Amino acid sequence: MRIETTITEKPNKVDDTCLLDPDSPLIVIHTSNTDDDHSIIAEVQGNPANEWPFCPVHAEVSLQHHQLFQKPAVFESVRELLAGFINR
Repeated sequence: MRIETTITEKPNKVDDTCLLDPDSPLIVIHTSNTDDDHSIIAEVQGNPANEWPFCPVHAEVSLQHHQLFQKPAVFESVRELLAGFINR
C-alpha cells in the first residue's frame, strides 16, 4: 500500500509503502473525486505493528477498489452454525 503524505512531508520517501496486516481493520476516510482515479484513502486501525514492512496504526493508505473486501462477521458464521445444529 502507498502511504499518503501531507503537503509538508516529502513524497516518494523510502518508507512511503507498507504491508497491510489482513487482521487490521481500515476506516475509509474518502474516495477520489475523479473518474480516472478510483482510489480510496483509508486509515489503518487495529494491532500496532511498529516495524517495517507493516503499516503503522493511523497511517493513511491509498487503495484501489479491487484491493478491498469485507470479511464475513465472525459471530454471524457461528450463529448460522449453531442454528444448523439446533434445527436438526
